[in-house]
Amino acid sequence: MQLKNNSNTMNTSTPYILAFDLGTTKIIGAVAQKTTEGKLSIVAYEEEETKPTTIKQGAIFNVADTAFIINSIVTKLRNKTKLNLTKAYIGIGGRYLRCKENTTKRTLGYNEIVEQNLLDKLYQENFKLQSTEFDILDVITQEYLVDDEWVADPAGIACTQLEGRYKIIYTKSEINTGINKVKELLAEKSQLEIISTFSSPIATANGLISDDEKELGCMIIDFGGSTTSYSVFTKNYLREIGVIPLGAKTITNDIRELNLTEPQAEKLKQKLGNAMATLEVPDKRIIIAKAAHEQEEKSIQSTFLAQIIEARASEILNFIITPLKQKGYMKQLGAGIIITGGGAQLKNMRALVQSLSGVDVRTTVGVHLLTEDSISDDFKKPSYSQIIGLLSMGTENCVSETIEEKFIPSKKTKKTGKNLFVRFADSASQRLTDLFTDNSDTIQ
Repeated sequence: MQLKNNSNTMNTSTPYILAFDLGTTKIIGAVAQKTTEGKLSIVAYEEEETKPTTIKQGAIFNVADTAFIINSIVTKLRNKTKLNLTKAYIGIGGRYLRCKENTTKRTLGYNEIVEQNLLDKLYQENFKLQSTEFDILDVITQEYLVDDEWVADPAGIACTQLEGRYKIIYTKSEINTGINKVKELLAEKSQLEIISTFSSPIATANGLISDDEKELGCMIIDFGGSTTSYSVFTKNYLREIGVIPLGAKTITNDIRELNLTEPQAEKLKQKLGNAMATLEVPDKRIIIAKAAHEQEEKSIQSTFLAQIIEARASEILNFIITPLKQKGYMKQLGAGIIITGGGAQLKNMRALVQSLSGVDVRTTVGVHLLTEDSISDDFKKPSYSQIIGLLSMGTENCVSETIEEKFIPSKKTKKTGKNLFVRFADSASQRLTDLFTDNSDTIQ
């Protein structure tokens, strides 16, 4: 998929950004050039479906498959754009993404001036919490308490007591093990360097909301395939972030309990599903086309289908909303709640979120970050919000002037042994398998 650029707004000195959104059901890769106005001009993009075991609960499970799909996409993008794409960004999400508050303090001399190098030291102290079990992905600065007053930037202010507050975003070390294996494969066989990883919920937020909305207070809920992530902003700061290990596929699996195949259940959910049973037409029956192995058609009452969907959707949402209500955040969301992702497209999902939260809810897409000629139908979909956010966070030019031989996947042929991707990835497979049965999730 390729889009035409508006050459009148482009500056050849602005960078080309390549990013990959690693989703449970598909991987999206996109190339964009930033305009002089700071917007994104989409040059080309591709997506490929994943197997059920490629990405599980938002994290890389099959290293070989993940690397192969990324390689396939980057090869297509290179051929379409005629650009030597050698660097890229990826997003990290998954059920093991966590957020922790941390505070660093200093006692200064009487009315001592706060200098930037002191603020840098306070920031770096957060990384001392790194452990063998968890990897810190990012540290986000909140406010500073200068004596008894909160300020955004204390540099140049005279004070005696200084306290910095931060949000540490971290994940299990095994998650990075899978990512690092993918990086090695891509560097060796695709001449592609993954230069940075971003937190997927943060990327989604950047792709959807403005600084004004962050200032007013806003929550983003992203209904993914096997996970649901959320982030909360108030006064322009990230306050909460988290991932629930349940998503739209969980609802599909519930519908499958009606003795349906997965394709039948997914189609039924998408076409005729309703997230609020009270808004469904009573006494309406749905005829389900029979599968290849079946002799007769099935039927189901539409209100019963809606009850199944609402029960699971409410459970997922309450895992998010209930603790945030207890912390008082629902009263601070002046810009409301934004829902996105595939699950957000369910009929009346917006109404369900609003009824549970008591806050105004809307759906939106990140087209405000795109040039006019980049707004294709795909980029209007909620599922493309994260790739927009990832592209917007990239700063380094991903195109190299040096032309190198590129790895192009060959057609599949029968072989007696394992292919190169699988052989390279085998050493990590057991650790990743063990990870998905481990429930510990606390950083000390």
